[in-house]
Amino acid sequence: MRWRLIKWAAVFIMMCALFILTFWYYQDIVMTNTENGAIIKASSDIAMTVTLTTEITTSPNIAMPVIQTTEMTASFDIGSTADTRMTALKQVPPIHVLINARMRTGSSLTGRYFSKRPDTMFLYEPELTLRYNMSLRYDLFNDSAAQIEDIQTPFYELIGGFFDCEYTRRPELFHFMEGNDWAKSKNGLAHLQGADYNAKQISKKCKTKTHRVVKTVRINDISKGLEILKQYNVKVIQVVRDPRGMINSRIKFENLDSQEKKGLSMKKISEASKNYCIWLNTNINAVLVGPEWLKKNYMIVRYEDLSTKPRQIVPKMYEFVGLPSNDTIIKSERLGTGHTDAWRYSLPFNQTHIAQNNCPDDIFEKLGYVKVQNEIQQRNDSLSLVTSPHISKLISLA
Repeated sequence: MRWRLIKWAAVFIMMCALFILTFWYYQDIVMTNTENGAIIKASSDIAMTVTLTTEITTSPNIAMPVIQTTEMTASFDIGSTADTRMTALKQVPPIHVLINARMRTGSSLTGRYFSKRPDTMFLYEPELTLRYNMSLRYDLFNDSAAQIEDIQTPFYELIGGFFDCEYTRRPELFHFMEGNDWAKSKNGLAHLQGADYNAKQISKKCKTKTHRVVKTVRINDISKGLEILKQYNVKVIQVVRDPRGMINSRIKFENLDSQEKKGLSMKKISEASKNYCIWLNTNINAVLVGPEWLKKNYMIVRYEDLSTKPRQIVPKMYEFVGLPSNDTIIKSERLGTGHTDAWRYSLPFNQTHIAQNNCPDDIFEKLGYVKVQNEIQQRNDSLSLVTSPHISKLISLA
């Protein structure tokens, strides 16, 4: 019993001594940030692993314990605080991401792949805050270029404030979330309650993140925001969806097939599909003819691929913005083919025809969507209506 106590006391003393020596020696350590390929000089407030190679056994022939070498690993978390992360991030610029989409095209799904991550600060549709300004108030269900043109400049100013984590100077960034639990949740701030929910706290939280991601559904023309995008070296992910699937989703979301809206539905379907296809054409062309830095920082993702093949598509999105993959998050969002093909069985062919006619053939072709000529083709399961795209910026496995 006595030798056992001596044995463990010796191990304890050696581990303490090694820990103290290691801590003293690495007081000012250089830590490599593998994600960004940069060297960060950090203080001793880091996570550290120390390996102790010792094993103590008792020899049957002598009365003293014998120290032999083997491997023992001890991990120490030396004050991995928010202040430490902020110090490191000051020397490695954060990465800024903009998810550019339209209503009912898959932006929320895309956003959740980022908002659930602990290394990301997420901002959900900041244009909603601009509705508090009566001169900028707009119809939530009308996303025509004319309807939302007035919010374009304020929107880019707003996301500039977010990219700088300036919640104190841009109080409107969280103004609309006060009293709205759903808005807090969407932005990953549900845990901040009472006195903790203030601009200073949110700004501090934001500055500890490696990535700052904005999701919007009301940008008219990405080329109008090039100054801000270039200033912050923003990575843009444009999410697109089959116009027929988008229309089918909006009909359900806005309850357009209800009896009281029956007379307005056809007009709304026509306007919404036309506005959407104008947006597709404008933004895709803006990238194709845009500056090289924009082309390098731009990716187009189809909702159909994202929802049915997340294990292949999401890692590509993460790689594009410099994030490691996360299997737990990817597994949690799988929707399946039935969701993306729902329009083929529920949308009347006359409405399908309207949506197709409002979209130029070259848009369908670039994005890899196939138009149908009649209802038989639309309902035919064996006929694939999503094929390989004809645009290099679009990631797809079709």
